[in-house]
Amino acid sequence: MPEVYEWMGARPGDIVYRHPDDRIGWGSQIIVKQNQAAILFKEGKAYDVLTPGRHFITTKNLPLITKFLSRIVGFDRSPFNAEVIFISLSDYKGKFGGRSQTMDLAPLQFHGEYYWEVKDPSAFVMEIVGNQKIYNSA
Repeated sequence: MPEVYEWMGARPGDIVYRHPDDRIGWGSQIIVKQNQAAILFKEGKAYDVLTPGRHFITTKNLPLITKFLSRIVGFDRSPFNAEVIFISLSDYKGKFGGRSQTMDLAPLQFHGEYYWEVKDPSAFVMEIVGNQKIYNSA
């Protein structure tokens, strides 16, 4: 039976979610919400960046072949693994501030806010997130 994968229960500040099931089979669906992107990984390589919408996966991961090969090779898991990582494309607010290191007549202080968002989901996952299961702005 095909499974449906989506990022449920995202909290404010969550940026990346790695779905815990790494055996995405043929015919499964990935639902990407409007403020998200998803990256499909197979054998450790990023294959595609999925945009908002419903996507059907055709990995040729047929259950009978998987069960047969698993018994022959001795795997306790599917030999055809794929995983999905969801990335939020929302704006995130950050704050900064500090104090000058000198204690002159008028010590200086500075503070402010900045906003940022992920523009290149693939590069963000490869360079920043790495192997973490969840990544947030806190």
